[in-house]
Amino acid sequence: MHPTTSLWHARFKQQLEWTRSTRDFVYRKLDFARCSSFLELGCGTGALLEEIATRFAIPRSTSGKDTRLVGIDINREFLGQARSASDRVHVTIELKEADARRLPFPDGSFDIVYCHYFLMWNHAEERAAIIEEARRVLRDGGWFIALAEPDYHGWILEPPSTIKEVLVASLSRSGGDAASGRRLAADLAPFKNTSVDCCSKPWTSAEWREAFEAEWAFYLGILGGDPAMEEALLRLKADDKESVESGSKFSFLPVFYGFGRK
Repeated sequence: MHPTTSLWHARFKQQLEWTRSTRDFVYRKLDFARCSSFLELGCGTGALLEEIATRFAIPRSTSGKDTRLVGIDINREFLGQARSASDRVHVTIELKEADARRLPFPDGSFDIVYCHYFLMWNHAEERAAIIEEARRVLRDGGWFIALAEPDYHGWILEPPSTIKEVLVASLSRSGGDAASGRRLAADLAPFKNTSVDCCSKPWTSAEWREAFEAEWAFYLGILGGDPAMEEALLRLKADDKESVESGSKFSFLPVFYGFGRK
């Protein structure tokens, strides 16, 4: 696995831990067990596809019911890793290198179209096109679900740290939207029966002690490369470590989820 792909695969799995209770609620609320076709937008390395296959496609298969499970992404390296997920669960997962703004599927193809930390990588015009396409490929009565969209502009960090500004700048340079979460209600406007809620909780020093090394390994992995930047990041890491050990560390990153029906 390419080092960058490995870094992101670990991050995707970590994000799934953060949103586990939200996904469980959504799966029950929208009755995923009765659905026969799923499309994940921005499926990455297949971490969430593997869960959907295990929890829904395999049980349906054992009872003689077919399930179509599809993931799209524009990153070929990520899709290569996602194929390993398909092999592990012994379920056919269709993986396509495709742009969510131009989905290669006929109208009304899926019961469920979902994403997880995905809309945040797209600016307003792209998001509108993605939502339009998601609605197009949904069957009447189908659901679109954004399982997690963060709002970095609302991120509370105490003691304050410039890591927030560094991460927001990096996301913006990548074409992303640091205020993605607060735009979710507008994204869902074309749908019926919409709902938006927060799925994150505060972290104190206790949570940070457990996650500290993984978080900073990710920050250094995506932001490092330039010696001056790495030196600055290591200083920020040392300051952060001190606040964690002193018990003064507190953070809250608002992350929102939402869904709507066609």
